[in-house]
Amino acid sequence: MEYLVITFIGSLFLIYSLTIRQLERTEITGPMFFVIGGIALAWFIPEEVEQLKNGGAYILPLIELTLSLFLFTDATKTKLSVLKHSYQYPSLLLFVALPLTLLLGIGTALFLFAELTLIQAALLAIILTPTDAALSKGLLESTQVPENIR
Repeated sequence: MEYLVITFIGSLFLIYSLTIRQLERTEITGPMFFVIGGIALAWFIPEEVEQLKNGGAYILPLIELTLSLFLFTDATKTKLSVLKHSYQYPSLLLFVALPLTLLLGIGTALFLFAELTLIQAALLAIILTPTDAALSKGLLESTQVPENIR
C-alpha cells in the first residue's frame, strides 16, 4: 500500500524532471505541480491516503523533503550581485509591506470573525499572508521587466 504512494511520488518526480522546460513556459510552478499530484493521488486511491493518515509516519520525511526541495529552489536562483545594488524593493517588501499585510489581516479577521481571539486572528493572518517567492516568479524571470526591478 505505501509502496504505491512512494511509486506515485517517484513517478511525479520523473514526470516533473522530464517536463520542466515545458512547465517553465506555463504558470505552473514546482509546488503547484506537486499539489496537483497530491490531489490526484487522493482522488484516485483514497483508501491508500487514508491508511497513510493512520500509520504512515515514516513516509512523512519523504513528503517534507519534496516540499522543501520545491519551495526553496527559487531562492537559490537569486543573483546576489544584483541584490547588492538593488536591495530597496526587497527591503520595502520585507520590512514595510509584510508587517502591514499582517496587521491588516489581523484586523480583517477580527472584523469578519468576531468570535476569534487575537492569537487566532494572528495565526489566520500569518497563514494567509503570501511569503512565497513563487507568486512573483513570472515577474522576476520576465525579460520585459527592467533588470533593476526584477
